[in-house]
Amino acid sequence: MKKKWRMILMSERKSILLICGSGASSGFMAANMRKAAKKKGLNYEIKARSESELAD
Repeated sequence: MKKKWRMILMSERKSILLICGSGASSGFMAANMRKAAKKKGLNYEIKARSESELAD
């Protein structure tokens, strides 16, 4: 049953948005998070934006 649960979780796409003042720190963290998610086989969409882009 554990494998079945993991397969369900992996098929659901999760979105993560990281925001910081200029976008540089969040961009660095997003790149590392994407690498870790890919390594674990997680279906995550990870984006980084600056605080000024938040309204867009």
